[in-house]
Amino acid sequence: MSYDEPLVGSLAIAFAVVSSVIAVGPWNGPYQLRSIAAVRGRFGKPAARCVWLAVAIAAFTAGMAILSGTRPSYAEPGGVHAIEH
Repeated sequence: MSYDEPLVGSLAIAFAVVSSVIAVGPWNGPYQLRSIAAVRGRFGKPAARCVWLAVAIAAFTAGMAILSGTRPSYAEPGGVHAIEH
């Protein structure tokens, strides 16, 4: 695991926590973001809450995948290697 993977994974999980707190909290500010406001205007606040929860689930899943070292089969651990001519 390289030095940046724990940082990025932890930030993704922190964003998941913040997104889930926004979804269940009483605040109106986060619902004024353009995309969320469009969902709220068309489908209502419960649908906008579901969007925040979906973002939280996606961020948590990404964070756990990063921290566990999951990568596509074509990716090499350790970063980008120089192309040899």
